[in-house]
Amino acid sequence: MRRTFLFLFLLATLTLQAQTMSVEQVRDSWYNTSITGVGGGDIISLAKAFQRKFPTRAGKQLLATVAKKPGADAAKKSGYIGYADDVTEEMGSPEEMEVCVWRRDNGHRLFAVNFNSLEFDIHALCFFDYDPQTRTLKPEKALSDAITPKESQNYYINLPETGKEIHINEHIGERVNSYTYGWDGMKPVLKKKEVLGAN
Repeated sequence: MRRTFLFLFLLATLTLQAQTMSVEQVRDSWYNTSITGVGGGDIISLAKAFQRKFPTRAGKQLLATVAKKPGADAAKKSGYIGYADDVTEEMGSPEEMEVCVWRRDNGHRLFAVNFNSLEFDIHALCFFDYDPQTRTLKPEKALSDAITPKESQNYYINLPETGKEIHINEHIGERVNSYTYGWDGMKPVLKKKEVLGAN
């Protein structure tokens, strides 16, 4: 009986692990997938819909950070949730995820997911348009392509915890390209680019 229980426990654990997606898997598939049946346009509903379609370990932890009322209220007010693994702990591949939502001038929402491997330079920057009439998240790959740095895979993106600006630092040797994206009512647009540490 004990062996049977142990076997079933291991099988369930392996099944859950098999259902969890990596940064690479999300990066290579998000832009082909619309997400229907979204519960609402607030940040928690959008994050839950994304996690349902693209289940990740970081996404599960991210939602756990706002599971209780004070955290949920703060997240809905700010339109931002962030989570990062503690890299001092031993784990196979530490991950980080942040999600953010902006109100668009046309009554829709723009939902962003920034999902990263903290050990490897693997990134998934995802943008979706949320239509409240159809309760659907539709991928906007062109927007992701426009914002993602091109010269190096060694970059760091910060979605706005407050305000509406996205900040990106792209490292190329000793040089850093620093980008600031503002908000034009429908999407982030390049506001400023600085080159830091250049000779």
